[in-house]
Amino acid sequence: MPLSSLSVARAAAELGNAYNVQENMKAKPGFYIGLMVVALTASACVTPRATDTLLHFTEQDRDGRVLATHMRVNREYLRMDDGAEGDFVLLDRGARMVYSVSAADQTILVIKPLPLTLARPPVFEQGIERDAAVFPAVAGRPVVHYRLLTNGKICTEVYAAAGLLPEVVAALREYHEIMAGEQAQTQVRMSEFGQSVCDLAEWVFAPARYLDQGFPVRQVSHDGRVRQLVDFKTLPSGGDSWHSLPQDYRRYSIGDMVEPDFSPRSK
Repeated sequence: MPLSSLSVARAAAELGNAYNVQENMKAKPGFYIGLMVVALTASACVTPRATDTLLHFTEQDRDGRVLATHMRVNREYLRMDDGAEGDFVLLDRGARMVYSVSAADQTILVIKPLPLTLARPPVFEQGIERDAAVFPAVAGRPVVHYRLLTNGKICTEVYAAAGLLPEVVAALREYHEIMAGEQAQTQVRMSEFGQSVCDLAEWVFAPARYLDQGFPVRQVSHDGRVRQLVDFKTLPSGGDSWHSLPQDYRRYSIGDMVEPDFSPRSK
C-alpha cells in the first residue's frame, strides 16, 4: 500500500523554501544546493517480508562539483554508488567488512575493523546546538537543524528526521564504525601537515554522531561537502546482483600495499 505524507511538489516547494531562507542568511555563495526533498514513494506491505531501501542524493564535493549518488540498504548489506560507472562501496553487515570497488583499476580495497591507533587530542570537546527554526516534516517526521561542534567550532550541520529510515541509520553507523580505524591510520600519515579537530571528529573519533538525532535529510560539512536526500523508496528484496563483488578484480588492503594480495576471491 503506497504511503505519501507529502506530495512531491509540496515537499520540494515547502522544504526547499525553508532551507533556502536558512542558507541565504549565512551569505555563503556557492555553498547551497537547493533541496530536492522528498519524493516520498516509500511503501509498506501488509505481511512482513524482506525489503530493500533505495535512496537517491545530490552531493557536492569540496571543489563544488555536484553528483547524483545512490544508496541501497537491507538487513545484510549497504551499497553506496558515487556516480562513477562501476565504482561502489559495499558493506557486508554480517561479516563487518567494507569493500571499495574501482572499475577503472579493476581492484577491490578490502577494509576490516581496526583498532584506533591515533591518540585523542588533549582538548577535544564535543557539542551540539539545536536550531529553533521549524521545517516541514518528511514522511511525517519532524525535521530539526543541528550544528555539531568540536572545541567550539562548527564541524557539521545536519537536518535530521528522528525515526526516519532506522535501518539505513543503523547500517551507516556500522559503516562508520568499521572505517574509523582505517581513517585513523590515514590521519597518522597526514599528521605532519596538521590535523583539523573537525576532521578528527568527522572521520575518526565521532564519525557517526551526525546520525544521533535521526536520518540526515541534509548534511553540510565544514570543508564544503554537502549531501542532500532527493527521494527514497522501499521495495521487496530481489536478487543478489547489487551486492555481488566482481570475482576477477584484484583484492588488497592498505596494510598489504607492499605485497598486496591480488588473488581474486568471491564472497
